[in-house]
Amino acid sequence: MDIEAQKNKGFLNLLMAGLTYMIPITITSGFIIAIASAMAFQQSPVNPEVVIWQFPKTAWGELFSKLYQVGQLGFTLMIPVFAAGIAYSISGVMAIAPALLGGYIINDPSILDTESGAGFIGAIIIGFGVGCLVKYLNQIQWPNYVESTVHMIFIPFFTTVVTFIISYFIIGKPLSFGMSELYQFINDITEKNASAPIIYGAILGGMIGFDLGGPINKTASLVSSAIFIDTMASNGPLGVNGVPQAATGAAIAVAPIGIALATIIFKNQFTKQERITGFSTLMMGFMGVSEGALPYIGTHPWFIISNTLTSALTGGIIASQNIHFYGGIGSPLGAVVGYMAGGSSPRTIWIATIFGSALVNALIIGFIKKYLDRR
Repeated sequence: MDIEAQKNKGFLNLLMAGLTYMIPITITSGFIIAIASAMAFQQSPVNPEVVIWQFPKTAWGELFSKLYQVGQLGFTLMIPVFAAGIAYSISGVMAIAPALLGGYIINDPSILDTESGAGFIGAIIIGFGVGCLVKYLNQIQWPNYVESTVHMIFIPFFTTVVTFIISYFIIGKPLSFGMSELYQFINDITEKNASAPIIYGAILGGMIGFDLGGPINKTASLVSSAIFIDTMASNGPLGVNGVPQAATGAAIAVAPIGIALATIIFKNQFTKQERITGFSTLMMGFMGVSEGALPYIGTHPWFIISNTLTSALTGGIIASQNIHFYGGIGSPLGAVVGYMAGGSSPRTIWIATIFGSALVNALIIGFIKKYLDRR
């Protein structure tokens, strides 16, 4: 990564840089847990009609049990890697070790003497704090005879100690308490109000479709990722809240796929170049890259309305079915590759909702464009 380019990026860009480093761990861990979990579902020895979740006491069962632990370890490391990615994007390699350790410390209840970790917010504070401190220390003119020692040993050591002191004595406990109360509040609302997932799913989905990779889109992605990551760290794979992530993961594909379908169904309404671009836009939609639709927004800004409405529809439907999405988080193939759970036939609903909403988007775009062109 070009560090100089990263230094000039804004807050959201640095957050997304941190997510970029975290994504491979998230996807790998999600797939490992999905595969291992499939082995754990078996008939109850007491009642064959009852399905239980337990690894069989066989060699294969032992293997998949250990794989499941590897997946859990991966999810434990997600937040520290996220913090390290932010810090690295700010000040380079020397920030990795203290940010990685700090990200782990701020999310380990046994170290903080709390009931839960500080979650995503704690990792953001650690990542930016470490990155800025290391950047400042790098700018000091150290004597030549100690410069290499300072960069190799002193800066990582000093920054790690400072990070621990601040995490343990100042920010760790209040942040942990605040995040625990926040997610308990979200869970209470979801359990007591059946329409709550539909509402926040539609809002997050609409934000995804509104500006296609812009600050509103990124904010929705970060919020859904934060809920996923923090509840995974606190409750493990069986207690994670992956519904918001499912809403944004599905909605992110609707705009590019919908516009690409419009160039096929209503090809006479588009220029030759727009039709050619449609294929790459379609592929980017499958990969969960909403920016594939941006070339069309410049010449047809009203597409934003259709994109927002159909993306909101997608988010609301997915959330209403209580579908959880493991994997993706804005990654390549994020819209089509991942482990879905919850609800009835989650994979079928996932695919049908994405393509159904994309088709609705295409029809709206096609008919309105045809009407406007006639005028």
